[in-house]
Amino acid sequence: TPILYKKSDVVASVVWFDYNPIATLFSLVKNPLVSLPIIEQDYLNMFVLSVVGWCLVSVVFSRCKKNIVFWI
Repeated sequence: TPILYKKSDVVASVVWFDYNPIATLFSLVKNPLVSLPIIEQDYLNMFVLSVVGWCLVSVVFSRCKKNIVFWI
């Protein structure tokens, strides 16, 4: 069944991303140390959580490989 939205609701839900990869690349080449904190805190947190989660999963899997195989 189609869901009908008012046009004003749809327009209000559009999100614009203010990210220009070419400008970021040029700024990194020109000033590598100054433009390094250009990474937003949310992206940095997501990256750190992904790395930590991957490390935890690999450690648990390597320690409990036999048990995990039986669980599957």
